[in-house]
Amino acid sequence: MRIKLVMKDMEYSKALIKALRQYKQNIFVEIGEFKGYKKDCLIVTDYSPRNFSRSILNSYKGGIVFLLDKEVPERLKARERGPYFIFKYAGACKIIYELNLAYSLWSGDKSFKRKEYDLISIFSDFGDERSEYTSNMLGRQLAYRYGVKVLILPMSFLNNYSNSMVTSRNDFLRLVYYIEERRVFSREVYFEKDNYDVEFLRLPRGINYLANLDEKVANRLLEFLGNNYFDYIILDFATAYTELAIDLINESKYKIYVESGKNKLNIDGLLNDKANEIIKINWDTGKDSIAIKSEDLAIKIFDEKNDKRIDGKINERVDERIDERVA
Repeated sequence: MRIKLVMKDMEYSKALIKALRQYKQNIFVEIGEFKGYKKDCLIVTDYSPRNFSRSILNSYKGGIVFLLDKEVPERLKARERGPYFIFKYAGACKIIYELNLAYSLWSGDKSFKRKEYDLISIFSDFGDERSEYTSNMLGRQLAYRYGVKVLILPMSFLNNYSNSMVTSRNDFLRLVYYIEERRVFSREVYFEKDNYDVEFLRLPRGINYLANLDEKVANRLLEFLGNNYFDYIILDFATAYTELAIDLINESKYKIYVESGKNKLNIDGLLNDKANEIIKINWDTGKDSIAIKSEDLAIKIFDEKNDKRIDGKINERVDERIDERVA
C-alpha cells in the first residue's frame, strides 16, 4: 500500500507514521502537498473536504481519504468510490484497517495466482479449548515450517480467536458482501495474522456469524478464500455439530477428531461412510503430545499435497519424541 500524508496536525502525523512503521505490512509513506497525481498513491489528509474544489477531487480520481474529527456519518461509510472518510481518533489499528479497505476499493481488485487448497476440519467431544489448541498448533506448524498460507476459521457458536478491527455485525456483513461479489482485495482487508503468520478472517468476538451461514454461502466463501489466498483452510468446529458442520466435515480432505475420556461421542455414527477417514488424537495424553502429533500431521499433510512419500503413522513416534524433549 502506498499513501501520501498531507496533514495540518503535525503531531498527529508523526504518531500515525510511527504506527504505520510498527504495523506488520509493507506500507510506503510519502509526506507532502497536493502536487502531482500518482495512480498508485492514496492521499490521506486531515484537512476539511470543504478546502477542496471539485477539480482537485477529480484530478486524484477519488483517491483521497479524509480523517474527520467526528464520527463518520452512516451515509459516508462503506463507499465504493472515493473520496473516503475515516474517524481520526478511531485508534491506529482501526485506521490502518480502514486505509487498507479504502486503498483496495480505490485501486481495484488484485490478481493472485489461483491456488489449490486443502480443507481440514478439527472437532472435539468436549469444550472448545481442545480443538482450538490443536487448530493453532497444526496451523503454526504448516505456516512456520513450510511457509504456506494457512487460514483458521472458527465454526463454533462463539468466536474466541479474533482481535479484529471488525467489531460489529454490519462490519462483518460488509466483508461477506465483498466476498460474495468476489472482490479480490489485499490480504489486510480480509485477514489478520498471528506471530506465526497463521491468518484469521476478520470477525467480531462473541457470537460467531460463520456458524449460522447457509451451506451454499459457506461453500462459496471457502471456495473464494481458498482459490485466491490460501493453501490450507482449517475449520475449527469444537463441539458444534450442526448440519452445516457435518456437511463440511464430510467434504474435508482431513478430518481430525480430538477425543478424551470425559465424553463418549458417537462420531463414527455422525459421519457414517466417512468415519474411516477420521484421524483421532487423544487429548488426555497432554499438550506436549498434541504439539508433537500436530507436527507429524503437518508433515503428513504437506508431503501428501506435494506427492512425497509418507513414512509411518502419526502416532507411532509420540512417546519417543516426548522423551527426547525431556532429555
